[in-house]
Amino acid sequence: MNRRDCKLTNAEVRHRNAVRQVFNSTEGKEEFLRMMVDFGMFRRIEEPDLALRNYGIHKLEEMGFLDIELIEEFVDWLFTTQLAYRPTVEEMGEDIENDPLFSG
Repeated sequence: MNRRDCKLTNAEVRHRNAVRQVFNSTEGKEEFLRMMVDFGMFRRIEEPDLALRNYGIHKLEEMGFLDIELIEEFVDWLFTTQLAYRPTVEEMGEDIENDPLFSG
């Protein structure tokens, strides 16, 4: 999750939009859904330090939100939602060369 104070460059915003565009087709959404399922986004995992995540999954299951039909609708909705606007580092006139967030 990106927090509100996350700093993005123009290149990062362009990349984010390009990746969304790649998946914004019927086939792309189907592949995105397969990836999310393969990554375990919608299932319980066994590692003990993830008990709270599993509780959240349980509550979503309990409310019927993890039925595959709803997950497909959720993926469709994700691609119709506008990205949150955040001014890029360049738009704010900040120097990314000396910013520790951008040093590799």
